Amino acid sequence: MRKILFALLLLLQTLHGHAQTDFCRNAKQSVLIDVRTEDEYAAGHIAGALNLPLERLATDIGTIRGLHHRSAILVYCRTGNRSAQARAILSNRGYANVTDGGSISTLVPRLQACGESR
Repeated sequence: MRKILFALLLLLQTLHGHAQTDFCRNAKQSVLIDVRTEDEYAAGHIAGALNLPLERLATDIGTIRGLHHRSAILVYCRTGNRSAQARAILSNRGYANVTDGGSISTLVPRLQACGESR
């Protein structure tokens, strides 16, 4: 039984490592979009992130220079609620490579684990 539990633990760690590697690869290529309000963004944001508040996302996404429907996009917000909505909005608009980064407080450590200096 111990050997089975140990093997399962190793498998879970391996899967998590692959998921983090995939996340890191995608994050480095992504356009980072903060969907919080302008005031929230001004109070502090991830370096290099563009501010496109959720209420303007659908109408203003086309204003980002060089962004196309195959671009890698990583969205985040304060708690993860608006970023999930943003991912759905962008997916419905045909953006095929959108990652929901969740909350800024969970995304920052994940990016730091990737070696991202954002």
